[in-house]
Amino acid sequence: MKQKWDEQEYYSYLNIPDSWNTLEDFADWYMASKMPIKIPEDSYVYTNENTTAIVLFRHNNFQVEMYIGFPKSHVEEHFHPNMEVITMQIGKMNKGILWGAYTDILMNGQSHNANFSSERGCVFLTFEKWLNNEKITSASVNWIGKTDGPKHKQNILQHYPNAFSDGLYVDVTRGMKK
Repeated sequence: MKQKWDEQEYYSYLNIPDSWNTLEDFADWYMASKMPIKIPEDSYVYTNENTTAIVLFRHNNFQVEMYIGFPKSHVEEHFHPNMEVITMQIGKMNKGILWGAYTDILMNGQSHNANFSSERGCVFLTFEKWLNNEKITSASVNWIGKTDGPKHKQNILQHYPNAFSDGLYVDVTRGMKK
């Protein structure tokens, strides 16, 4: 058994373009490249009341996160400012869920919510294109709307300490640099 794998050698097969024209192009490249896992050094494991997330891959302003949705949970309607998002199911834990099924692209300014109604939870990827020059973190903390609970709010404020908050509502754009 090898004692240590060399990162450069391990990923030498991977042809990473300088950029992609669209978020859809990035998502297609990532899947065609067999979902490479190259976790950034500055990544966190983001856990809140309804999900756990980790960044699997990042290149410039594009990134992929994996989410584990907890059984029988609900995420309130919210926005992810200054980013576009595509979601893809990778867990076949729910009847009728197709592995690899993409959602329509969520454009900057569009809201969404989520129900993980299965008793078994769910697993999905988010493909993200960040549209500003802010430090890239996670869609789970780049947030406008009601949070999943106190732990979620605390996570957001850890990354965006100047964000506006009132009860469980948080708006990170009110604390972003102009």
